[in-house]
Amino acid sequence: MVGFALLIMFWSLVYVLDLTLKAHHITQERYLIWHLNTGISFGLLRIKWFTKSFNRHFQILGNLRWFPWKLWFSIGVIFTFIALVFGVALLCLLVINTVSQRVVEHEVLTPVVSC
Repeated sequence: MVGFALLIMFWSLVYVLDLTLKAHHITQERYLIWHLNTGISFGLLRIKWFTKSFNRHFQILGNLRWFPWKLWFSIGVIFTFIALVFGVALLCLLVINTVSQRVVEHEVLTPVVSC
């Protein structure tokens, strides 16, 4: 618990420091230029890093014709559609059973409570 509190305090300090450096008229210009040059930006409980150094690698990977991308995409779409239909059907079944107050013979979903 103490570690979690220290982590929250650290990220809060980073966020407040970032806001202060961006808002102060003396440090604002240099700090924003540093952000542009490094690609690093700070937010509440997060750090974002943008870089162009890996773009060429991803472009080469995307241009490879040996992998059946269309098949991969089609299988993903079909699987997602089937999972969506089953998920909606299961939710409708649970809502109907809850509203009608019917006793369910066997549990479809078993709630798990962990301590």
